[in-house]
Amino acid sequence: MLSNLPVPRAAETFGQIDPELARQIAYAMSLTSSIEAPALHRIGMALVHAADLVPQPALDSGPVEKVGAILNFSQAATRETVLAGLDDDDADFAENVRKAIFTWANIPARIDPRDISRITREVDGITLIKAMAGAKGKDQPTVDFILSALSSRLADLMREEITALGKVTAKDAEEAMNAVVAAIRRMEAAGDLFLIAADAESED
Repeated sequence: MLSNLPVPRAAETFGQIDPELARQIAYAMSLTSSIEAPALHRIGMALVHAADLVPQPALDSGPVEKVGAILNFSQAATRETVLAGLDDDDADFAENVRKAIFTWANIPARIDPRDISRITREVDGITLIKAMAGAKGKDQPTVDFILSALSSRLADLMREEITALGKVTAKDAEEAMNAVVAAIRRMEAAGDLFLIAADAESED
């Protein structure tokens, strides 16, 4: 199989194999120079058959990740009610879901300050200002975290824009915060940034 893969893909696969097994495979590849087409076809069919026997999950992600992703973009009241109920139903599952959740309030604990400038460039400016202007209570530390990670000139400019925007409804603020979170998730999925591992106790 490795002999027939493009070199970059074969190298990627090879790098994920146990070193001792990789050595054995490398030696086996040295014996393939005289292999005939019928034998190669039989080997290929055997590999396809083996792959078909590997159980394939019906869903594209586990229940923890799926519930966490749904709650990420649910209204805060719904999220808190669901998590409280899960605590009663299955405390271990609830704890794992909390680790999978990433919301606006989690930004200070799970984002490296050095990534904030790149995140602010990824998010629409008005959306970010609206999110910060509407942040209250447990969401306020995220505003302080973002501003402290930026240059003083840019932070002062954002403070002026927040003041000029004035009052933001809770609904508009939550939508803006979710938009920021969605942008961070897109960057994470693309490998442009990495979230710091969640601490279950800090999620409470």
